[in-house]
Amino acid sequence: SASRNGVETDISKAVQELYNAGRIALAVVDTRQWARFSELASRIGASRRYHVSTISGRSDIEGVGYRSRGLVVGPAEYLAGLQFDTVLVAGIPDLRTSAPTTNERTRLLSLLYLAISRAQREVIAYVNEDDGDPEVLRRAVQNGLMSSKKGSLV
Repeated sequence: SASRNGVETDISKAVQELYNAGRIALAVVDTRQWARFSELASRIGASRRYHVSTISGRSDIEGVGYRSRGLVVGPAEYLAGLQFDTVLVAGIPDLRTSAPTTNERTRLLSLLYLAISRAQREVIAYVNEDDGDPEVLRRAVQNGLMSSKKGSLV
């Protein structure tokens, strides 16, 4: 997407399109971006058309695994052990600029893997020009492991 607002627009559209197809997770990789995506979850849930569960800690997981449909929003680390039909992955930092140490880079890559591995059917990763284009996703597209699609120009 062209901007952070564009990512939020694209995620909202994806929830509308995918909601009836099963359980959806919005996994946030970089917890520094958690506030932004939890606010988005609140806006989506306010419509009352969608059941939205927000996980902000391990204790919030109780009962989340038993719903057949709904949106679960949480930091990737708290979604461990859960499976979803579709996982929307957001808050993916450009590791060249956002992870100054090797340990931090390794931690963020592990969280990205954890988020992706929660999907049973489909993964959609969201990035934007404001935050940068993560090298790991660019390489995945170049190697034919992922496809790239232009998001909202908002």
